[in-house]
Amino acid sequence: MCVVSEAANWNAIALTWTAPGDDGATGRASQYDVRYSTSNISGTDTTTWWNQATQCTGEPVPQTAGANESFTVTGLQQSRTYYLMIRTGDEMPNWSGFSNVAVRITAAAPDTIPPAAVRNLASLEQNFEQNGNFLLVLRGACGIVSPETQGRVSLAQDVANVWRGWPIVLEEPAREFQNFDGVV
Repeated sequence: MCVVSEAANWNAIALTWTAPGDDGATGRASQYDVRYSTSNISGTDTTTWWNQATQCTGEPVPQTAGANESFTVTGLQQSRTYYLMIRTGDEMPNWSGFSNVAVRITAAAPDTIPPAAVRNLASLEQNFEQNGNFLLVLRGACGIVSPETQGRVSLAQDVANVWRGWPIVLEEPAREFQNFDGVV
């Protein structure tokens, strides 16, 4: 029986293997015992590793010899290396030898921290009265509107070359400018 670990989620590892039989490679076994640890097997002492490893629950009931089996180990920690093994038992239970060791690193947990809330929102009129200038960003183009330009937009190449700490006004496509001549 060869255990293969599939792509790891941030808190789970999927295992696949071929079902062994009840008596050798024929028939149908009775149970699986899957175990895992974040420690690798030291030397040839597999029994000590096995006895100290975490035992899974909910393993599937074995299918007939030769069938494809799978099981997902859940409740794991993110960004950790896990070592996994499986044994098969029959009705007595007689236990198989240890499978090969499947090794997989779980992924990093998904980002669950939301962005900070805006704390300095103000209306355009208020900022225009206070500063007399603002930056207009219109469908990817940007420019300055100021008393000196008499309400006309002075287009610029990019925001970094224009922005002087003034409020930024974004115009979304919802506001159509028919025959835009640069006057706001």
